Amino acid sequence: MTKDRSFQAILNALEFELPCVDKREGNVLSADPWVAASGLQKAIRRGDVVKAAAFARTLWSADRRMLWRRLHVAALEDVGAAAPDIVVKVLAAY
Repeated sequence: MTKDRSFQAILNALEFELPCVDKREGNVLSADPWVAASGLQKAIRRGDVVKAAAFARTLWSADRRMLWRRLHVAALEDVGAAAPDIVVKVLAAY
């Protein structure tokens, strides 16, 4: 997988299905990358797909490496044994 693939292509590769998001919610948030990284993991833990996607887009635009590091952590800590195939896909994606 190339590093310059679009965010949507990466989500598709990881087989995430995002609900339709209002354009106001689809924009990048004005948040510090560290706050966005924390919010991403909290949203994943709470199962809030819309907020997780917003925080992921924010990190994608601010610091892609930070997004991948946080996705690796979330995959290992929060998904883990429940869906090992997703963990493998996230770790292999970057």
